[in-house]
Amino acid sequence: MKTTMMGQKQEEPLNGTDKQQRDEIIVRRVLAGDREAFAELVDQYQKLVYHVANYYLRNSDEVDDAAQEVFFRSYRALDKYNPEYRFSTWLSGITRNYCLDILRKNGRVMMVDFETCEYLATDGHTPEEAWIEEEERLELKTAVDALPENYREVVRLYHQEDLSYQAMSERMNKPLSIVKNRLMRARRMLEKELVATGHHP
Repeated sequence: MKTTMMGQKQEEPLNGTDKQQRDEIIVRRVLAGDREAFAELVDQYQKLVYHVANYYLRNSDEVDDAAQEVFFRSYRALDKYNPEYRFSTWLSGITRNYCLDILRKNGRVMMVDFETCEYLATDGHTPEEAWIEEEERLELKTAVDALPENYREVVRLYHQEDLSYQAMSERMNKPLSIVKNRLMRARRMLEKELVATGHHP
């Protein structure tokens, strides 16, 4: 499978993303006295906190309690948040530190299976990065599934089955020019959809 569906992905400044800007606006609203606005951050990052907490604690009851405490602590420490960094990174750091405190206080050792160790050692993923990657994968899949069938087909053949243009032309019984044009249009449609939902392909 090819590494990217939209070509070479370019790095952009963190504060240039729609999500980052949105989070900064919400944080400013909360700090200005709009306490209800914090619920928007909870809704956005609840899955992240649960994902990170579960990575360390591996106990559903403890994870639920930890998530509540993490959001309570992050709310109280919101004035210490540095908008130069992703809010998700700051929040996952609070989650990690709190979970490690729980493990230390209970005299427990964090248990990580061999597959997880190999995964982290090979790809260098943190729990936050794994969560972000999974969220982006699901969003991309949703965008692909929403394409008309003829465009969805070329995306599947090229990016999932890894077929060449010539092989796609033969499989679809279409001229090579039509296959290339259809794939180009599918990519543009995906890019438009992802940008509209706040993501940069």
